[in-house]
Amino acid sequence: MGSATKTKTQHNKSKVLPHLPPELWTEVLARLPVKILLRFRAVCKTWCSMIDDPDFLLMHRSLFKNNVDKNHLLVMSSGLWGDQKFRVRVRDNLTITTHIRQKSKSFKILGNCNGLVLLEDYEKWDKSHNNNRMRFVSTKLWNPSTQKSIVLPSCPGYKDVVIIGFVPSSNEHKVVVFEFPSRNLSSSTTFSVYSVSDHLWRTKTVMIDFPVISLHCMFWFVKYGHVCDYYSHGAAHWLVSEGERQFTHVLSFDFGMESFRYVKLPVVEDPEMVMNLFNLGESLAVFGISNKSSCIWVMTSENNNDNPWSVWFTGDSSSDGYKLFCRGVSYKRHFYGLFPRRLPHSLYKKLLFDENTSTFIVIYNKYDEPMSYNIITHKVGRVRKHRAGLRIKFVDTYVESLALCRGREDQTLLR
Repeated sequence: MGSATKTKTQHNKSKVLPHLPPELWTEVLARLPVKILLRFRAVCKTWCSMIDDPDFLLMHRSLFKNNVDKNHLLVMSSGLWGDQKFRVRVRDNLTITTHIRQKSKSFKILGNCNGLVLLEDYEKWDKSHNNNRMRFVSTKLWNPSTQKSIVLPSCPGYKDVVIIGFVPSSNEHKVVVFEFPSRNLSSSTTFSVYSVSDHLWRTKTVMIDFPVISLHCMFWFVKYGHVCDYYSHGAAHWLVSEGERQFTHVLSFDFGMESFRYVKLPVVEDPEMVMNLFNLGESLAVFGISNKSSCIWVMTSENNNDNPWSVWFTGDSSSDGYKLFCRGVSYKRHFYGLFPRRLPHSLYKKLLFDENTSTFIVIYNKYDEPMSYNIITHKVGRVRKHRAGLRIKFVDTYVESLALCRGREDQTLLR
């Protein structure tokens, strides 16, 4: 009897968690998925305060596997009846891995960055009548991983263009609202900045040292969904034109410095080469392709505006690949000054690249089927066969984040 009791006691002791110093528990917990950490917050006050600590949030963002590989996508699609659904899909074949609930029935996505989605909520104008008129309710920051959100206070001024970004140095998200610049040769522009750290709006005016037509056209095309931005190293980036029929520069907005940067695209000898932005790991890159060749440049020197590009890949091309990327650029008449100009704009929702397979995934603004292109084999193919009625309305890299982890699941906090 005593022997059996002793064996049982030893067995129970083996189940007890080992005693580790706090810094080692931090190292262990920082490598766990968000879903598990949300449960661990309820274990004890010590773990709750540890997980809520800003330093832990920063460590988790940099260490967790999904954030490093970035091999999952957050996709919003709508069916035949207009129902909008969020799903997490694998990057290379868009296979569904997770279904994500969203309480709002009618909403518009304005952006996504490092785990937070910026969206606008709408509701029926008159619920007693059967009509489709909608009215604006609020602007929210929503975390798909924690299912929590905050309502932003009303923004001062006009909301012509709204973007979201992240500042690595201060570990905070920011929302920036731009007003359309005047069409004269103004050398300044005004915008408002909301910081998640202090929950306040600030209005700021900055000087610009590049053609105002590039800024005006970027605002116009972003507002109406004709150009997509790419986030890298604390800044959002767009392809712009100085009034020509081809993209000529990259316009960037740095969320930390709260200022613009204007960089010329890589110089090429082939006038037929089509250029597009994409993210290569954490860096911003440009993919150029023509009937004869293709090339990838990576932005390496952040402080050199004259030539910040470094060649990462060069190779041959194919006519099918060239046609695929030419299809992603169109031209719109834009009235700037006294005369209309036909300026380029992108037809992509997103251009994604998988380094392991050397394959681009092209997702269009219209409800066309996603396509793929391998830069080594030059093979063009379908990513997947569309289910009838499935329409991809939004897609971006999915990053699990503990931002806004305090409170209950599905809780919306008023600020």
